[in-house]
Amino acid sequence: MTDKSENENLTTPVEASQASGGWWQKTAEFLNRDVKTFFGSDGAKDVLNEDVQEGMDLNEEAAAQASIPSLVDEKKLPGLVFKREVLDWRDNFHADMFVILNELQATFIRHVEDELRAVNVFRKLLARPSDEVLQDGFVRLVRIPLTIALRDQEALLNASAAKRGMFGKVDLSFDLAALSGECDSLKGLAFRSSNKKTMDERIHILMQGPAGLAANFYDQGFHLSRKYINANNHDKQYSI
Repeated sequence: MTDKSENENLTTPVEASQASGGWWQKTAEFLNRDVKTFFGSDGAKDVLNEDVQEGMDLNEEAAAQASIPSLVDEKKLPGLVFKREVLDWRDNFHADMFVILNELQATFIRHVEDELRAVNVFRKLLARPSDEVLQDGFVRLVRIPLTIALRDQEALLNASAAKRGMFGKVDLSFDLAALSGECDSLKGLAFRSSNKKTMDERIHILMQGPAGLAANFYDQGFHLSRKYINANNHDKQYSI
C-alpha cells in the first residue's frame, strides 16, 4: 500500500491543469505583446508599413497617387524652354567670340611681323605711323571676319524670334561702332622693329582690354539676350 504522506505530496490532476493553464496564459500574453517590443523603432516602422501596403487596395493606391498635385506649372513650360534656348545662345556666343577674337588677334600679330620684315632700309630710317601701316591689314584680317561672325550670331537669334512670331518686333542686332576705330590704339607709334613689343601690347589691349573689342561684344551679347527675353515676356503664351 502507498504511504499516506506520499499521497499528500503528489499534485492532483486539477492542480496540474491549473498550473499548466497559468503558464500557457503567460506565454500567450507574451506572444501577443505589441510588435514594437520585438523590434527597434525602424524595424517596427518597416513591419507596420508592410502591413499597410499589403492591405491597400490597388484602386485606393492609384487614387492616392492621382491626388498628389503636380509641382510643374505646365503653362510655364513654353516660357522656360524659350528662356533656356536664349541663355544657351548667349553662352555659346561668348564661347565662340572668345575663340574667334583670340584667333584674330594672333593672325593680326603675325601680319605685323610680316610687315616689319618687309620694311626696306629707307622705311626703317623714316618709319611711318603704325596705325597707317596696319589699317588695311586690320580691316581685312580683323574687322571683316569679326563682322561676319557677329552677323551669323544675329541670324541665330533672329531665327528664334521668327519662330515665335517676334521677328522685327525687337532689335536683335549688334552695334559695330567699336570696329570703326580700327587701329587708333597704335597712333603715335612709329612702325619699326624696336617698337614691336609695344605694338603687340597695344593690339592686345585693342582686342582683349577692359574697353576692347572682346569686352564690348561680350557685353552686347548679354544685353541682347536679356532684351529678347524681356520682350517675349509680354507674350502671355511664353510669359515666365
